[in-house]
Amino acid sequence: MPTSANPRQPRWPKCLIAAGAKVSFHDPHVKNWTVAGQDLTSESDLYGAVADADVCVLLQNHTDYDVDELAICSRQFLDTRGVTRRAATVERL
Repeated sequence: MPTSANPRQPRWPKCLIAAGAKVSFHDPHVKNWTVAGQDLTSESDLYGAVADADVCVLLQNHTDYDVDELAICSRQFLDTRGVTRRAATVERL
């Protein structure tokens, strides 16, 4: 996710959108994000969005997040920060 401290846009959302995926995001510091020509608004219901998603990708370990709880709520959880407990639905990089 883009952050106020790091506005660099990751490439993966653009690739997913080009492949037909629905991309959404949550960031406690960023409310709007434009990617691949789509204007996205930060999800207001974090746990609901995680539960509805096919996969949840953790890019930034904000202190606002209980990452282990997010991993439990998700169908598949990709942890790019390596901070979650190991579980069947968790893939850590």
